Amino acid sequence: MAAGVTAGRPGGLGRIGTAIGCGVLPAGLYGVAQSFGLDPLPWSGDVVTRVVGPAGASVLLGAQLVETALLNLVNFATLIATKTARIVHAAAGGPVIEFGLRRAQGPDGGLTAARSAYVGGAVATSNVEAGRRFGIPVRGTHAHSWVLSFDTELEAFRAYADALPNNAVFLVDTYDTLTGVDHAIEVGRSLRERGHELAGIRLDSGDLAYLSRHARARLDAAGFERAQIIASNDLDEETIESLRDQDAAIDAWGVGTRLVTGYDQPALGGVYKLTA
Repeated sequence: MAAGVTAGRPGGLGRIGTAIGCGVLPAGLYGVAQSFGLDPLPWSGDVVTRVVGPAGASVLLGAQLVETALLNLVNFATLIATKTARIVHAAAGGPVIEFGLRRAQGPDGGLTAARSAYVGGAVATSNVEAGRRFGIPVRGTHAHSWVLSFDTELEAFRAYADALPNNAVFLVDTYDTLTGVDHAIEVGRSLRERGHELAGIRLDSGDLAYLSRHARARLDAAGFERAQIIASNDLDEETIESLRDQDAAIDAWGVGTRLVTGYDQPALGGVYKLTA
């Protein structure tokens, strides 16, 4: 694959300027890059973009100066966007949320992964800084540490519902998952009495297919048919397909480590070649 930054998109090398704000490309290199033009080519499975430089002896130097920056911008981002697209396809319409900052390869890798996941079809990220920089919707739930900071799980859920009554999604597996579902239902009833609704629960461990089906049955029996069940815990396209084959009652997928690291393929071998 011959590399380019904006294959098939408007804006040309202006996207490199955006990269300066991410601390990826030295500002001095942007002036050199501006003297080049990108010629997007029809996708053939081989060449993505042709980078055309100015005539004269400086063309080689200029082309070499932008090579590393272009490949750095394209390769990892393409890898993660592609991985996300596979996960989104496996989810078959269920929303996919990027949850991977804690496991990403550094802060800059986490930002690039969040943006690339959004390009690949994820609907949101848990990375608040990525949301601020790139305008990506931000979603998330409380952590297990929130529950552990209270004397009881029920007390933790009540405090969270008081803080976020319009977006109460409870992580129910800190202790016993199905007991956690019952506690979420109890707090959900209290929310409903105050004019709010239980937004959902999150499952983060155990047999997700079994637990999701039983959680769905309990939520529906209690009148919370619209409460969503979000699953996480080392998910990727293969585990999501397996869970769907097991009739898991999961509405949305929080995917982290195996998405942002390109888990099964750690590098994309895009290349940049010089021709006359």
